[in-house]
Order: sequence, then structure tokens, then C-alpha cells
Amino acid sequence: MLKQLAFTIATVGIVILGCRGPEGSVGPAGDNATESLTDPAIQPKVIFTVPAANSLGPYQEFTYQMTVRFNKIMNPLSVKRALRISAPAGNIVIDTTSVRTTGGDVFTFTAFDTTGRSSLNRWKVGLVYTLSVSDSAIDINGNHLRPSYAMTFSPEPFFRVRTITPSDGATDVWLGSPIAFQFNAPVDSGIASSIHIDPPSAGYWRFDYYSDSSRLTFTLNSLLEVDSVYTITVDTTAHDREAHRLPTPFYSTFRTIPLQVSYTSPGNGATVVGRNWAIDIVMNAECDTSSVPAAYSITPATAGRLTFDKNGLVFEFQPADSLLSQTQYTVVVSTALRSSSGKHLRSPYTFSFTTGN
Repeated sequence: MLKQLAFTIATVGIVILGCRGPEGSVGPAGDNATESLTDPAIQPKVIFTVPAANSLGPYQEFTYQMTVRFNKIMNPLSVKRALRISAPAGNIVIDTTSVRTTGGDVFTFTAFDTTGRSSLNRWKVGLVYTLSVSDSAIDINGNHLRPSYAMTFSPEPFFRVRTITPSDGATDVWLGSPIAFQFNAPVDSGIASSIHIDPPSAGYWRFDYYSDSSRLTFTLNSLLEVDSVYTITVDTTAHDREAHRLPTPFYSTFRTIPLQVSYTSPGNGATVVGRNWAIDIVMNAECDTSSVPAAYSITPATAGRLTFDKNGLVFEFQPADSLLSQTQYTVVVSTALRSSSGKHLRSPYTFSFTTGN
């Protein structure tokens, strides 16, 4: 029996060994990234930049912070001294106090506009900038950057709208919201004639001189219409102060908030409400007062009189007699209610309160 068991184990061992394939040759060890950053045999070079080398903007989410990455850990002081930025206008320099490194191979820094432009608009429209790193930059092994490095980039190749408020596609926009543009260059008052708002809205344009006249705001004389789509167009006659024109028309749309109940008195859920209390409803936009009687109801049914303010923003129900004591009343404003521009309440609005003794 023991001989048979030994034979079985040996057989299984042979089968297991027989399932293993032939041994392959051992390949070379992989590169150690940390060692390659400090290998004295590797010469330093620039391998990555933000903005990308020899590229054309505008760049997404880029304002003024730049990045240079090397293939070696570098001497930070030498890199700081080697960085240069230049442009035909000669108004831009490296802010040397901003030079920072992560890991010794990645350096970030900002450009400083000597003319005092805002951070958003320090890059002039149409200019090509050159970023360079001289051969005085050395790695931690003492190897110089040879040849020196240079690349070009153009952050703002053309005049454009940088941002608009309300943003394109925005919904539920407040009715008193101003319309504001941030351009990528200073503009003058003449640009207002190139901007069109549809439906037309009365108001006035104002420049924000603290942002080097590149911000323009339209303040409304009256509220926007509820539940309405507005389209803002800037046509190609728009230009900056140096006559750079908008290359294509700019379009943006937003939708305002719907007709809504803003406030009630008594408030929903109020208790111990006085029995001679008038019931007030405040809307977020002027209403067509002729639509209010059909839209208003109160349970239990209560005789009374509806009155309105001159703008149709507030209407009040004054009960003819005292309300019942310790009774819950429910008020409903139905979708029959419409604004002065004909926009209806999207869904019924209901609130309840309970009277006292």
C-alpha cells in the first residue's frame, strides 16, 4: 500500500512538472524614473510646457501661470535666472518671485505685465510671445541645458468675448440680473452699438475701469420678462481699442425664471393666525390682474375682496367676516394666473395656515 501511495505522489509530481512551460530568457530591468532624473550621463532638456510649444490660443483655463518641465532634476536658482519671456511690445517679464518647483523637474511661474494690465488680460491681442530657458540652467549633476530652449505661443490671437454673465445656456436667471461681458482687451463706449439684446431691454452700459476697461455691464431699467429666452449677439463690427475686430459673431442665450409666488402672509404652516388677518400673496413679476380672481381660491370657502398693488406684484384677499376659529385654511393659486406678458404659472401654488381662537 505504501509503495502504491509513493508511486501515486511521484506520478502527480511528474504531471505538475510536465504542465510548466520552458523558462524564457530574463529581460533587462526597467528604467528607474527617479534614477533617470539624477543620472549624470543624461543631459537636461525641456520636455513639456504650458502653454504648449509653438501653439496658438486661446487656451482653456489659462490665464497667466506657465509651466516648464525638464527631464532632469534641476538647480532651482539656475532655472529661475535662465527663464525669459519676451514679446514685440516688450511689456511682459517673468515674475521671478513666483517661480516654484515641484519635485525639482517641474517649474511653474507667472508672467508680469509692466503696463499694469489685469491678470485676465495681460496677454495682448495678436501678439506672439517667446519663452526661453538659457543654457545657464543646470541640473543637479552640473550639466548645462545645451542647446538653450525657446518656444513661441500666442495666447490671444484674436479679439474675443472671454466670458458672459448670465452664462450661455443658463436657466432660472434672476429677473434683475445684469448682463456683463469680459473681453480679452480694453474696449471703448462705441462697442455698445455692436451688442444686441433680444427681446429688446431698456438700460445703460457701464465700464469697469478697474479691469482695464475690458469689462462691460448692461444694467436694466426694469426687470426682465419671466420665463423668457433672451439672445445676446455681438456682431463683427465690435473691436477693441487697437482696432482688432471680432472675427465671427458672438451668440449667447439664457432663460429667466418662471412666474412664481415669492412670499405669502400668513406663511405656509403658520399657526395661531389672527382671524381678521388679510391674506397677501407676493409674486416675482408683474401679473395681469384680470387673471387673479379665476386663479385664487380658499378652503373653507370664504367671502371677501381681492385688491392689487399698482404693479400687479402683490394681491391681497380681505375676508368679509372674521375667519373661523382654530381652523386650517388652504389657499391655492392656479395656473390660470398669468404675468403681464402672458406667461402662466407653471404649476399650482398651495399654502395652508391655522387660525387661533
